[in-house]
Parts: sequence; C-alpha cells; structure tokens
Amino acid sequence: MRVLSHSPPRVAGPLPVTRGVFVRRCMGFVLAALYAPAVRGQEPPAPANAEAGKPDPQASQERSSRPKPAKFNKVLKLGDPAPSFPALAAVDGRRYALTDFDDARLLVLIFTSQKCPVSKAYEARFAELTADFADRGLRVVALSVATAANEQLDKVRERFEKDPRPYVYLHDPSQAVGRSFGAYVTPQVFVLDSERKVAYMGAFDDHHDRREVVKHYVVDAVDALLAGRPVLVGESLPKGCEIEYRDDPRPSPPQP
Repeated sequence: MRVLSHSPPRVAGPLPVTRGVFVRRCMGFVLAALYAPAVRGQEPPAPANAEAGKPDPQASQERSSRPKPAKFNKVLKLGDPAPSFPALAAVDGRRYALTDFDDARLLVLIFTSQKCPVSKAYEARFAELTADFADRGLRVVALSVATAANEQLDKVRERFEKDPRPYVYLHDPSQAVGRSFGAYVTPQVFVLDSERKVAYMGAFDDHHDRREVVKHYVVDAVDALLAGRPVLVGESLPKGCEIEYRDDPRPSPPQP
C-alpha cells in the first residue's frame, strides 16, 4: 500500500538568468527607448483643446459652412450668393432688378425660352408653383436670354395676353445674367434662399412629362426652406434646349 506524503509539493523556482539572456534583455530595452519617439512622431497630433478620439466641433462647423462644389454648374456652387443683375424689361411693362424681390422669402429664378419645347412643357408647372406658394412669400421669375425674333418682349407679350402667366417674365438681350449664373439649357432653375444664396439649382423635376415625374426637386427644396429644414437634394442635371450664346466664353454642361 502506497502512503501519500503530506509534505507540500515542490514548486519550481525561476530559471537562472544567464549572461546571454541578460544582455539580450538590456539591448531590447535600449532599442525600444531609441525607436519609440520616432514611431510616436508618425502619429497625427491630437486636436488642440479636444479630447482624444472626439471630432473637433469648430473644424466640423467650418467644413459645413463652406460652399459645396457643384457637379452640374461650372460657375456657381451651392451656398454662393446669387449674382446681382440690373433692371431688366418685363412682359408687364415694368423693369425689375434682383433687389426688387427683396421682400420675398424665397426666389425661384428660371431660365427659359419661347421656342424650346421642353420649356413650354413646364410652363403650367411654373404657374402652379407660383400660385401654390404665393401666400408663403415665394416669388417666381422667368428669364430669357434668347435673341431670336420670337423671344422679343412684344412677341411674348402677345402670347401672354392670350394665355396669362402669374410669374414675372424678364428678357436679357445682353445674355449677361445667363453667363453669371452658369445657365446653359432651358429650363434651368435656381432656388434662392432668404439671403439670396443658391439653395438648389438644376432641373425643375425629373421628367418633362409630368405623368412620369417621380422627383419634385424644386417643390421639395421650397418646402424644406420654408419649413426651416435643409434641402436634401441641392443639385440635379438640367435637361432641355441648349442656350445659344452669341460669343464665347459661354457656360456649357460639365463633361461626364
């Protein structure tokens, strides 16, 4: 019969450190001390007065306040102030400058023409927009920079007498306003906020045939601005008839 010993088991002690092991350990400490500052120097410095790992709110605010690059306009960016223009002749016999609409909460500027079939397809929608938001401080201004004979105000006035439109219709024979806004097709729409900065630019909606419309770009932008909400879609590709400028340089659509 085997008798178990009650003495405590033997515990193995630490292995003796040889001279070679001691030297390698010392060299490791030295190398770590030498290279650690260089490695740390590659790390980006933490933002001043900010906790590590948290975004700098001031930098985020500065980025959000910058105008966003435009995708479909070579002249203006979202958030840019609308270019001012002098008093232009209108169909109603008056003259209007951009500042004449300062009392409007929002301003929708539409570059259009009389001979473009796409523009004609949208005229009823322009009128509906004007009527639907008139009591909420929206003004709609249509503007032609075309120079053909049927684009002259006397011809347009004859047409509007038979089929009246509730919005202001301007004519700029110098074509300077079209260039300053970067307009290159008709219709091309710019929604200007209460500070007359560009809040939306591009197409009125996503289809010239209103029965096929899915995205109501301008109406959605106006609704958002009047409600104090951000405009979700600030830009779209305008489609229509190319504006014929008399000389170069002229605005043109960005190449894909």
